[in-house]
Amino acid sequence: MTYTEEDLRELLTERTALGPGRSVSIAMIRRRGRRVKAARWAAGVALAGAAAAVVVWALPATVPTNAPAPAAQPSAAGSTTTSATTSASASRKPVDPRGPLPKTFGDLVNIGGAGSDRSAVSVPVTVEPTSHLTTVSVSCTDPGGWVVTQVKNSSAAKVTDCAGGRVEHRYAKSALPPDWTSKPQIIRVWVFPATSLVERVSLADCEVPDKVKGTCNGRFAVEELTRFEVTIGLGAELGGVQPGAWSAAVFDKR
Repeated sequence: MTYTEEDLRELLTERTALGPGRSVSIAMIRRRGRRVKAARWAAGVALAGAAAAVVVWALPATVPTNAPAPAAQPSAAGSTTTSATTSASASRKPVDPRGPLPKTFGDLVNIGGAGSDRSAVSVPVTVEPTSHLTTVSVSCTDPGGWVVTQVKNSSAAKVTDCAGGRVEHRYAKSALPPDWTSKPQIIRVWVFPATSLVERVSLADCEVPDKVKGTCNGRFAVEELTRFEVTIGLGAELGGVQPGAWSAAVFDKR
């Protein structure tokens, strides 16, 4: 799976749907288009043939049995950029990205998920939320990598380092779509490998910020990765899909 013009059309549609405050720059779309074409060429050279295929497997919702209650759930408050933490509880330990997903997370149950054997590519996970406590739990194998989740057609998004091997994301109710619990929703999951292209810095503290690209002194500011167009740009700079297995489970109220 590489980046196509469909990514740009989706970006254009989404930015328009978010209202006049998120105006679309034609020049930006064209620049992104050139990046996408370059990324497709690079990915084709590096991952030619059958080896280039990104394997994505759907992980359907499971019905809990008598599974033990996991550790406390994450809070939706605070910055969208967080650090993974390690817990003594078995429920917070990393799971095999190719193995079965946990059935529960606290009093929440699994409502769906997905996984891939490659990173630096967006994988959409479609779920039917039942509350505003929806939590995404991602298991990743690169401790220096980054996990990004983005709710389509909304400002709900988070980015976290993969230092603990497993991270959880929950979103503020105000950031989620108004129809969050009334129809199926799409959560994009990105897992990026460790790279010097990303820096833990804010554009507000940057000498040479580029707000359009989301970069600081030529490197991607980690907090800007919550923006769909910035994650596309990082994927293009990385040259397309990269190695790195991961899995994501989405939990919600029964």
